[in-house]
Amino acid sequence: MKKLILVTALGFIGLLTAPVQAATTSGTFNVNINVTAVCKLGTITPLAFAYTSLQTTAATATGGNFTLQCTNGLPAPSLGLTLGSAAGPGTASVNTTDDKVSLDYTVTVPTVAAPNGSAVAYTIGGTMAANQGGTCASSASCDNAAATNKSYTLYVTY
Repeated sequence: MKKLILVTALGFIGLLTAPVQAATTSGTFNVNINVTAVCKLGTITPLAFAYTSLQTTAATATGGNFTLQCTNGLPAPSLGLTLGSAAGPGTASVNTTDDKVSLDYTVTVPTVAAPNGSAVAYTIGGTMAANQGGTCASSASCDNAAATNKSYTLYVTY
């Protein structure tokens, strides 16, 4: 009987240690991606002129900095300016006579490179011709805070 139990136990252990025959199957699939190309325009800092009435040299504005980030592979976008919120796409430069201080100036967009997917820094330019008198109601300095034609819109076409 002991031999029968031993043989049975050994047979059972043999069954437990027998290799399991596993089967596999496979399938292939694609990953489809649809990308919508975009350009993201960062905040534009205000342009600022420091000008003394009748100065003999032209003035260059400071500020006008912004970033532009567009999808890699797009052609270089075009930039256009409009005075106020007029419909785009706008033009490369806008000449304006400020309606508060009566000084003429020009605002110009920069040339933009083909995008590489990274944010790129650009600067909107501003120039003001020399020898302008302007308008100021006091001998102290004046500003154009109350001007109604100092706001511009920058359009990015891509």
